[in-house]
Amino acid sequence: MSSKQTKIFNTAVIAKHFGFEIEKPCKVTKEDIKITKEAQKDVGFLDDNLFPMEEAISILKDYKKEEIDKDKIEPKLLYFEGSADGSHKKRRKKPNEEIINLHIVNVPKSIAEATIIKTAQTILAENGVKNICVKINDIGGKDAQTAFLREATSYYRKNINNMNVNCRQYFKDGVHTLTKKGKNQCSVVHEEAPKTMDFLGDDTRKHFSEVIEFLETMGIQYEIDPFVLGDQNYSSHTVFEIVDLDSNKVVAAGSRYNLLYKKIGTRKEIPAIGAVVNVPTPKIVSERLLSKVDNSKVFYMQLGYVAKLNSLKIIDDLRKNNIPVKQKIYRDKLSGQISASKKSGAEHMIITGQKEALEGTVILRDKEHRNQSVIEISKLAKTLKKLI
Repeated sequence: MSSKQTKIFNTAVIAKHFGFEIEKPCKVTKEDIKITKEAQKDVGFLDDNLFPMEEAISILKDYKKEEIDKDKIEPKLLYFEGSADGSHKKRRKKPNEEIINLHIVNVPKSIAEATIIKTAQTILAENGVKNICVKINDIGGKDAQTAFLREATSYYRKNINNMNVNCRQYFKDGVHTLTKKGKNQCSVVHEEAPKTMDFLGDDTRKHFSEVIEFLETMGIQYEIDPFVLGDQNYSSHTVFEIVDLDSNKVVAAGSRYNLLYKKIGTRKEIPAIGAVVNVPTPKIVSERLLSKVDNSKVFYMQLGYVAKLNSLKIIDDLRKNNIPVKQKIYRDKLSGQISASKKSGAEHMIITGQKEALEGTVILRDKEHRNQSVIEISKLAKTLKKLI
């Protein structure tokens, strides 16, 4: 839906609250298609629930053009609707359904997964899909994936006689196809099979445990599912599916694509994660709600891991009370957040440190009068409404 129209989907407003920029679909070039087809020559499994590889390539190439040195460029949170222009894979959607795309580029830490999953969950909940479960897994980097595929292929080959006709047929197309299409069959064989998490390094395990801690803190139901493997062409590390428990259908899917930077001719890793959310009959709202977020005079800052864990919940609670806030919660240093706050023209700053996070409070600072007070989180929205 065009940004020039006065009416937009509420999905855009929700994403804006969580820091995403609302843009038109990215444009896929013939070169992007060529790179994709070349990469897919020897790979069997493509995950139809996820975004096409050429879209991810296009996003990374656009990002690369902005600045060569990724340490000097601001991370990007991107929202667009539908399929990318020029994509060879036009994703199907049901009548009145809308495909929402969320991407976060150059945020290597677990806050990226937390932000994208929380945004997807909120978009679904606000449009009637409330009973969900996040099926999540970590498939690691290149070395971990290679080791897993080697061991899993060997295991299933040795147990081929213990599998039914369907699973044997799936296995001909590889481990990914077998685990995706045959996960509800041959359960005894699957139970003893190697799992991707058996091959993860310490840093990857720590990252994944942080993602899980975010989900628990936000109260989002989840299940660690070894059968969620993502797209064999580009997925790495964290992969997930969001299942509507009422219909038992996958309504969203996401994946990191940290290793895809090699396909666009750059030596520097560009960490990235994306998700596709299928929204049934999204609500229509006024475009002015986007401007309300843009013009917000409230800025949220956090310092420390414990404070970051609570950030998305605080931002969402304020959203529910029609109080938009600006933030850069992917930043770790307070100095960078203060600088962003000044540039935004914020008049009221919400600050959460470890002490406040443990006590269930925040510091509310007033720019004009240069005073600050400690407020219980439960009273934050009511206090802010009196000030703005």
